[in-house]
Amino acid sequence: MSVLDQLTPSRRETLALLADVLIPAADPMPSARMVGVAERRIEQVLAARPDLKPILEDLLDRARGEEPHAAIERVEQTEPSDFAALLVAVAGAYYMSPEVRRMIGYGGQQARPIDSSDEVEDDLLAPVRRRGACYRRPNEGEADE
Repeated sequence: MSVLDQLTPSRRETLALLADVLIPAADPMPSARMVGVAERRIEQVLAARPDLKPILEDLLDRARGEEPHAAIERVEQTEPSDFAALLVAVAGAYYMSPEVRRMIGYGGQQARPIDSSDEVEDDLLAPVRRRGACYRRPNEGEADE
């Protein structure tokens, strides 16, 4: 069973309402609901961060039926860790949208091979070389038994 199947339609609707308060449409950017934050996108977030699921379910159950702006304000003021989880989930879901990524010019992570002749290697290693070896032997500093 997918995460989406585990979220009730009522929870998804509450999430969509709250998400649109957090990320409303602003020309030319779409709102959170418009890009499916409460549908497939939240499924992707929860697949990557299953620890957020029980927090979100509880928050969404408590916010159900409440005016969305008031719910956001209440959660932000009284439950900051739950509010942080909601922000992570909604923002993560929003930026997983191909439409949003295209609009902000983000093509995703791409492998970029490093040419061994690049100066990057020397620039990154220079401080390490200047510092010299700095390590400790195994069990150094531990009392002998």
